[in-house]
Amino acid sequence: MLDVYITNCSEPGTLALTFDDGPYNYTDHVLDVLKQQQVKATFFIVGNNLGKGQIDDESTGWPKVLRRMHADGHQLASHSWTHQNLSAATEEVRSQQIIYNEMAFRNIFGWFPKYIRPPYGTCSRVSGCLDYVTKLGYHVINYNIDTQDYQHDSASEIQLSKNIFSNNVSLDAKVHNYIAMSHDTHQQTAYNFTTFMLKTLKERGYRAVTVGDCLGDPPNNWYVNASRA
Repeated sequence: MLDVYITNCSEPGTLALTFDDGPYNYTDHVLDVLKQQQVKATFFIVGNNLGKGQIDDESTGWPKVLRRMHADGHQLASHSWTHQNLSAATEEVRSQQIIYNEMAFRNIFGWFPKYIRPPYGTCSRVSGCLDYVTKLGYHVINYNIDTQDYQHDSASEIQLSKNIFSNNVSLDAKVHNYIAMSHDTHQQTAYNFTTFMLKTLKERGYRAVTVGDCLGDPPNNWYVNASRA
């Protein structure tokens, strides 16, 4: 059985690339890069942020992107409805942030994810957040590499994120594993940094996998059929 709160993989030699806050204008290009490299990743989806409209609104085009993401074999997970701090939120707001995203996934796929990454990486026990998501059956996924790509979205600054990634990925893949956080909402991540991460991890002997795979959790455990929830 998986832990409730997870920050690293359990399978040695695996590195899970994760992308937060999408879908967005650059998500399709990230998917193109991953497909070209024959790699699967995990996307932590926000339901309605950055002025993009609701992810289950067909007129926005996001359902098409998410269906492609799933068809390509990537893992889809929740990152809340509007990217609010779940530890600081009231019980009512916290519930809305999670349930509204579940409803959006249900409207697109008929299921919703069992994996969640809380915005800002916080879902504390003292706030009641961790107990709440545990009762809902979620695995809370954080990371042990924060690439900080959200601070370096320019051609001159993305090297700083490359340095963070390179400096944190050990040369000894036999005993190490990682969950790396980045964002498909940034141009440099889509058109530059993702390719760099894939090249680096492969050169160092790691397999790029989904979070579920790096935890040894089979795909049929990643989602809940909405009709049985």
